[in-house]
Amino acid sequence: MMMEPQDNYTYDVPNGATQSDISFIYREQDKTAEPKDDCPYHALDIAAAFLRLAQDETNHNPSLQFHLTNMKLQKLVYYAQLIMLRYKGKPIHSDNTHAWQYGPVCPTFYKKIKEFGSREFSLGDTRMAEVFHDAKQLDEESMKVVRLVWAKLKGASAYYLSMLTHRPHSAWAITYEANQYGIIPIERMIAQGF
Repeated sequence: MMMEPQDNYTYDVPNGATQSDISFIYREQDKTAEPKDDCPYHALDIAAAFLRLAQDETNHNPSLQFHLTNMKLQKLVYYAQLIMLRYKGKPIHSDNTHAWQYGPVCPTFYKKIKEFGSREFSLGDTRMAEVFHDAKQLDEESMKVVRLVWAKLKGASAYYLSMLTHRPHSAWAITYEANQYGIIPIERMIAQGF
């Protein structure tokens, strides 16, 4: 069953943040940019960058908890993809994104991490560190996007991020209604956005 967010798009934003803190997701951007095919990264590389940011922050403040599960990582990677597509006209990773029941998922990335189920991810976990061992370091342009998404959404729950993708007329919603589990076309991500 698909979860439909409220029509006015107001949600409880975690950790005392306000709706305007994530308004960058809904802002109108230039929709004329065309994607480029020269992307050297995979979704796993983007997820590893989020994990490193979380690890850096928790190293400085051990009381912080970000609850980085498979579902939350998938959504953060999706938002990074959307931001890069909409602002730079090119993807941040080259993997296909599919419209699954609980939001966008990169199946190639999912297959690599599904064994962990809904456990929280940490690069301190030996087995998880092995999965992300070969992840590429991102260039500065890509890291800027990852840092932006992280700064705005790190405190959000996986469920909240999933609800954001379920907005009517979003790239996920249009694809899911037409073809459950189908590929969300890059052109649709650019045109429909968030």
